[in-house]
Amino acid sequence: MNFIKKPIKITAFLFLIFFHVPIFGLNVQLNEQNNVYDISEDISFYEDKSASLPFEQIYNDKINKFIPMNKSYPTFGFTESNIWGKVSIQNKNSTEENWNLVFNFTMLDEIDLFYFNNAGVVIKKEQGNSRDFEKRDVNHRKNIFKLNIPYNTTKEIFFRISSIDTIEIPVLLMTTKEILIKDRVETSLHGIYYGIILVMVIYNLYIYFLVKEKTYIHYIIFTFLFAISFFGMDGFLAQIFFLSNENNLQLIRMFTAGISGFFSALFTISFLNLKEKKPLFYKSTVIYATACLINIVVSIFSIKTGIKMILLIMVIGPLLAFALSIALYKKYMPVRYYLWSWFVWLLGSFVYGLKIFNIYIYNVTEHVVQIGSAVGATVLSFGLAYRMKLIQKENEDIEINSIKLKQKMIENNFQLEMSMLKNELNRNQIDIASEIQNKMISGVKLKDIDAFYIPMEEVGGDFYNIISLEKNKKTGIFFSDVSGHGIVSSLYTAMVKSVISNALSVYKENVKKSSLINPAQFLTELNSFLLPYLNGNLISAMYCIFNHEKRELVFSSASHPPPIILSQNKNHELKLEFLDISPQGHTLGVSNDFVKKKKYYTNKKIILPKDRRLIFYSDGLLDSVKYKYENMNLGIESFANTPLYSLLKNSFSLSLKQFSKKFQTIEKKLTIEDDICVLILET
Repeated sequence: MNFIKKPIKITAFLFLIFFHVPIFGLNVQLNEQNNVYDISEDISFYEDKSASLPFEQIYNDKINKFIPMNKSYPTFGFTESNIWGKVSIQNKNSTEENWNLVFNFTMLDEIDLFYFNNAGVVIKKEQGNSRDFEKRDVNHRKNIFKLNIPYNTTKEIFFRISSIDTIEIPVLLMTTKEILIKDRVETSLHGIYYGIILVMVIYNLYIYFLVKEKTYIHYIIFTFLFAISFFGMDGFLAQIFFLSNENNLQLIRMFTAGISGFFSALFTISFLNLKEKKPLFYKSTVIYATACLINIVVSIFSIKTGIKMILLIMVIGPLLAFALSIALYKKYMPVRYYLWSWFVWLLGSFVYGLKIFNIYIYNVTEHVVQIGSAVGATVLSFGLAYRMKLIQKENEDIEINSIKLKQKMIENNFQLEMSMLKNELNRNQIDIASEIQNKMISGVKLKDIDAFYIPMEEVGGDFYNIISLEKNKKTGIFFSDVSGHGIVSSLYTAMVKSVISNALSVYKENVKKSSLINPAQFLTELNSFLLPYLNGNLISAMYCIFNHEKRELVFSSASHPPPIILSQNKNHELKLEFLDISPQGHTLGVSNDFVKKKKYYTNKKIILPKDRRLIFYSDGLLDSVKYKYENMNLGIESFANTPLYSLLKNSFSLSLKQFSKKFQTIEKKLTIEDDICVLILET
């Protein structure tokens, strides 16, 4: 019997094509009073689960297959089926024959439209995100089909839709004039939305460059990419860049949405200080951030799975944020801004994410996220400003307390060392004082550093200290010279030692908070601490950090004589040069008026070549060889005529220890007029 049925079906189809008349009653009637019709409720649908039936078979069996949904917003969720729609339109409007069928949902892959022309021939039109954008009837972000329906005629329209995204079929029938009016309004609203987002991004980027707070970067990235994601979903990416590959569009959407979600989690962690305040929620938020990144990878292999996953994330995210806000609402003030500024935003994300469960709210689902994100982005900026103000106040309080604590510790250490020094002086007078000072002067022992000290009297004002940093990978070298000599000067060196001891304690507790890693900062703090006690006395000083592996020297000077660099050429001739330490900072102990002129200390960095010896010294060395400090402006040549030059020349080939011992013999050859302190660094 099949050989009989098949010809009959073909004959019936050809008959319908050439003698086409509508079989169903009219669904939509156009009149002269309206130019816009929402025909979504008037469409009958059929789900082709095989996704393979051709139009001919659909048309022949339409009476039995098409069922009215009577929904103002027809939706089919995620499906691999082909969704067929049918609607009959009768034109009773004598003034308008040209109409446009507008599919309002932009994320549809394939839309095939079928109808019969006046000659009874089937016309097929193809649109959708997987099709060539330039071949659309109208250059528009939405799929718009042009229809010609003469007055007092009826046109029966069929369409087939397939998509890897959710299938949503809100359909309008309207004139070209009404499209332009509606598009003008929608474009203005979109412009306001994206304009608000752009203003917030630029404003907070400006704030970030001022305060360097990473929370602003998290806010900027997640807000901007969130907007870009919806920019693509609204069809603007396809319209502007003529993108015609659904996979590319969806990958852009998944990438921007995933990265946006990731940075929203980072924002939440930093804004609410979760790691410290709520460790459990911190771990949950980290899992959420990881899921956002995994979604991007999943989308590369399966777009449909990626879409479902991101929608699920959009449901879970708001619930997590709401629970977090409730937990911290009374304990941390910024969470109130977080809760209220995100409420509409998160509500929108939640409502939109409900699409995964095939739950829709007509005229709300597609726009609530954008409305909420615009409001949330604006209000959240105020939350960031409040949080930054709170952090600044906390930092100021911490800084004030830290300064007070340091000052107190230094005073206590100074009083303790003064007490120790006085007790020793009372017992054994000057000899014991000298021994105490020798104990204070030194530090760690290193094979490439040696030093010696020759006081004019039993005690003096010269001081050096060698500090181990980063497990001996770096060495801090502090060198100072108090004006004058004797017991008074030695008391000031004891005070300097106290400051260094305190800084070293801070370094061991928290490296980043210690000034020992920044020479200029250390000299600045040292000057502030010493100023109330020096009573007009001045201290020249220099602090360096030497990286042994890189031979890198970072230093800052407080009007201290420049170190001498010793080397030999190929002929083993001694070469001397002064280390360029300009610009010089002021001596320690200057008045506050001078400090207010902003002549602060600055760091300078150099790389020392191999086989060099860098000699730090106090001005007593220059005084002893009758070398005038002003002659340094004439260059190292002015140093060659001093007795010290011949000693250095004849000793350079010796080992560091032997060189240092030879150097100390200068005491026997010269008249000591001031304390002499020398430190030698070998590269």
